[in-house]
Amino acid sequence: MAKFSSFLLICCLTFLLLLVSSNTTNAESAIDAKRKEILTRRDSHKRRITALIKHMRSQLADHSAGVKVMEEKEKADLERRLALYVQKVDSMKEYVDDEEVETTMAREESQKKHRANYKEKIIAEARRLEEEKEKKSEDANYGSDDL
Repeated sequence: MAKFSSFLLICCLTFLLLLVSSNTTNAESAIDAKRKEILTRRDSHKRRITALIKHMRSQLADHSAGVKVMEEKEKADLERRLALYVQKVDSMKEYVDDEEVETTMAREESQKKHRANYKEKIIAEARRLEEEKEKKSEDANYGSDDL
C-alpha cells in the first residue's frame, strides 16, 4: 500500500510539473508570436518612414538645384521634419526584448478596454437621447389629446 501511495504521489507531482511547464511554454510562445507581430509592424513602419525620408531628401535636392524652390520657412520645416524622421528610423531596434513586448501588450489591452468603454458610453448616450426624444413626443401627443 505504501508503494502505491508513493507511486500515486510521484504521478501527481509529475503531472503538475508537466502542467506548469506547458503553461510556461504557451506563455513563451504567445510572447514570441507577439514579438513577431511587433517586429513585422515595426518593419512596415520603418519602410514607410524610409520612403518618406527619401522623398523629403528629393524635395531638398530639387530646391538646391532650383527645380522647385521652396520658401525659407517651408524649407526649414522640411529639414526639421526630416531630421526627426531620420532620428526615429535610427532609434528603431531590430530586436524586441520581453519587457518591450509586455509593455506593448499591456498598452494594446488598455487601448482595447478604453475603446470598449468609450463605445459603451456612446451607446448609453444614444439610448438616453432616444428615450428623451420619445418622452417629449409622448408629452406632445398627450397634450394634443386634451384639445
